Amino acid sequence: MKTLKKLIYICLMFLLLNSCDLLFGKHEKEEPSYNAQVLWKVPITPLSNYEQKILYRNQQIYITTRNEAELCSNNRTSKLYLTIIDITTQTKKNIPLDSAQYGTLFTEMEINNTPYLLIFDKTGKVFIFDMTSNTQKACINLIETNIEEKYRKFITPKFTIATHNKNILWYSEYYAGFVAFNTDLIDWSKSDEIQNIIPKLLVPVDKKYKSHVKPLIKDDIIYYVLEVPYREDAVVVATNLKTKECMWQLEPNDFSGNADHGLMMYKDTLIVADNYGLCFIDYKKGKIKKQMEDLPNGMPFNTAVFCRGITVYDDKLYLTTGLGGTADGRLGLAKGTLKGFMCIDLKDYTYKWGDMPPHSASLNTRPLAYNGKVYVPTDLNGLRMYDAQTGVPLGTDKSLTLFGGRNLILDDIMYFIEDKGEENTMYLVAVKAE
Repeated sequence: MKTLKKLIYICLMFLLLNSCDLLFGKHEKEEPSYNAQVLWKVPITPLSNYEQKILYRNQQIYITTRNEAELCSNNRTSKLYLTIIDITTQTKKNIPLDSAQYGTLFTEMEINNTPYLLIFDKTGKVFIFDMTSNTQKACINLIETNIEEKYRKFITPKFTIATHNKNILWYSEYYAGFVAFNTDLIDWSKSDEIQNIIPKLLVPVDKKYKSHVKPLIKDDIIYYVLEVPYREDAVVVATNLKTKECMWQLEPNDFSGNADHGLMMYKDTLIVADNYGLCFIDYKKGKIKKQMEDLPNGMPFNTAVFCRGITVYDDKLYLTTGLGGTADGRLGLAKGTLKGFMCIDLKDYTYKWGDMPPHSASLNTRPLAYNGKVYVPTDLNGLRMYDAQTGVPLGTDKSLTLFGGRNLILDDIMYFIEDKGEENTMYLVAVKAE
């Protein structure tokens, strides 16, 4: 009887692995390699891999960091810095922030025709920097002093910052909706003082819902996702910010609403990618064009795939995913993940091709595309390059360890966060795209 059970188990594992090969393509042991042209590296000490973000303006890259010399046993209380790296000279400048909070969120906006960088920490502070002079112009406190400490984390933004005209918006669980503060309330003569500006409720939301997805605003309409925690009945909503009228509301099938990379607009299509699939919506009519819940081999999204990062290039959607599996690469219910990568044609919303790097790869950053090629950063399996149309692997540079963090591409130069396993140190690395 034990022998029979063992044979059944082996057969099931064989079938699961074959279904994975059908989806992502079977890998040979010998993969093509190439030597990526690394232009330069600058050592930094960034925040957590998943919270980190990098922004670019005027030949400078902005990133929040910590000072490794000041790190204590609890990294969440180490002092924060705004690090500005000049990409022409590869020099950096560290500006200390009056904050000891680990998590920060970035956004940028034009205020009175001047570009500003806004840094939100988890205590309710907002640091506002002039991106022309790289100097702090204001510091805002968003939380009333009479609010208990245990409630404060439900006021500050997590993943949801957006800007509209002179307003900065985010979802607040404390206020049960999207709140905003108007930048006209900032007194620019008080750059050395902390100013109290309490956010106002702009779009109320039913208390049974929460929102962990960055909203998207277009033509005075805010598009957002609301979820009921631990249930697959999230809704996608469009609301007019001027009239507060709900334009439409959709409830895609088995939709969780958990996608920290936010929404994406492409032509007339609102793209929503969550842990259980992809949904393509006509943003004007509020009609679902297509919802992808199943992959070509019949493997459903809602048991196998979650979206890690998305990008659009040449009418194609490229996304990294995760497949539940064991540490030795067998699909199953045990801990661990296999990482995959796929391409969706946005003309007809069909699966085009996919690939699955060796199971030790981590794909926590979005792919980048340039000149007919797609670049997928991984940790233990380096920087992988594919033909954007066919998905044919063109080579892998395994010398790069590109785990976590965000990335960006400017012209033909790609910028990544590299983690080589050195204590308290990572690198901002510039790589030339071919």
